[in-house]
Amino acid sequence: MTANLEAKGEAMNTKERLGTAVETARPYVERLAADEELHDHVRKAYGSAQKILEELGVVGTSRAVGSRTDAARRIMVDSDLQDELKKAVDELRKAGERARGVQSHKARNTTLLLLGIMLGVLFNPATGPNTRRWIKDKLFGAEEPFEYHPNGES
Repeated sequence: MTANLEAKGEAMNTKERLGTAVETARPYVERLAADEELHDHVRKAYGSAQKILEELGVVGTSRAVGSRTDAARRIMVDSDLQDELKKAVDELRKAGERARGVQSHKARNTTLLLLGIMLGVLFNPATGPNTRRWIKDKLFGAEEPFEYHPNGES
């Protein structure tokens, strides 16, 4: 009887793990199904791979024609094949980034760079005081000279 209860517990545990896996994978599957840009990257990569295989004489046969070293040698020598291979790899990289939902950090990095330059100029001992004075004058207007008159004298 104990073995029967353990088997039921293990089955429930397996069902729970499967449910968790499905819920984890759901956003990725939905993104893959609906993302036209991702589909475009995959199509372009497939097209480039097909061109490479046609050049190597592999398409239309059940196995590669010639040896692997011949194919590698052709790829190393033929710049058109190299370009197609680069294009296929680039498209697969873009498709992978798109599938994972990787976003570009270009705007963030540019903002951080400009902020760093600005802070460097403001707090640089050589240019900082003049720069801060110029910014203060532009924001709040030029300072009027201040004269001190003791005991209320005018």
